[in-house]
Amino acid sequence: MTIEITLPINTDTEPKTVGRLANILNNFRQANKFGGTSYGFFYLTNECNYACDMCYMDSKPGLKNTRLNPELSKGIMREFQGIDEIIISGGEITILPYFVEQIQTAAEVAGFVTVFTNGTGFVDRSVLRQTEDNFEAIRDAVKLGMEEKLQNIPSNVEITIPATAYHLVSDSAHKAHKYHEAIVTASATLAREWFDRNDRPKIRFIAKNTPGQPNSGQEIIDRFGIQGLGSTGAAFPGGISKNGRGASIMEARNPSEVISKIEGGIHINHQGVFANEPSLLQKLHLNNVTPGEICSIESSTSVEEVVNSVASFVERVRET
Repeated sequence: MTIEITLPINTDTEPKTVGRLANILNNFRQANKFGGTSYGFFYLTNECNYACDMCYMDSKPGLKNTRLNPELSKGIMREFQGIDEIIISGGEITILPYFVEQIQTAAEVAGFVTVFTNGTGFVDRSVLRQTEDNFEAIRDAVKLGMEEKLQNIPSNVEITIPATAYHLVSDSAHKAHKYHEAIVTASATLAREWFDRNDRPKIRFIAKNTPGQPNSGQEIIDRFGIQGLGSTGAAFPGGISKNGRGASIMEARNPSEVISKIEGGIHINHQGVFANEPSLLQKLHLNNVTPGEICSIESSTSVEEVVNSVASFVERVRET
């Protein structure tokens, strides 16, 4: 008698099918000989517990209606399987109860993931209130919260936190910044501890010079000991990862400079899918239909509709 034994297939070793959006954007980039990377940029919310004067997204508290449906965003992310990079930003993503799950989904499909956050959501506010403004207690609570939230985030993820003179001011006009020094201190400690680990995300910093304070970026780098972990004088870090990759971030432009050209990737927020960030900004701030708007997002919008809209848009751009 012959006994047949069927061994379970280890799906982790099987090549994954390239997602439809990744395939569209990769082919489009190659056909047009674009440099850089193919990417998907997700703005999960425009709500933020900070209200920074210079924020080009005009993010602020009380904008819960600007949250991108989490199931839709995960579904769209899965269609990016095989993409070079996914960028996740806001608003402030850590105020979302499901932000870790969103990062994990992105990390599963993309070669590299960049996450922009002020870090405040890594620890529960009730825990911070119990510290009674003791700096060491706040710092330790933040570090513990980050360790717990990020322990299952892989090393192809880069968490980027602002460490600027503006964010480190905590006065009557910037009450939300109350814990930011402790956040930077705690995250800098973790950044050094995790730097050489392959089972933890990398932590980076935006150490930007503040207008009128030309040396403020370097002073902050020295103060927190984050040399080599951030960039000075740049709005966004680029090429600072240990593996040599950086974020494919388009700088914020004047919304009047809207173009309909795709520049390597697409941008998605609660309002729609856009060919570039200027188009998204014009829709966000002026609610205008723009040449770069690929499709709008409604409560009933499906992943299939998004994929089909991107495919049609790319075909039209290719023909012109």
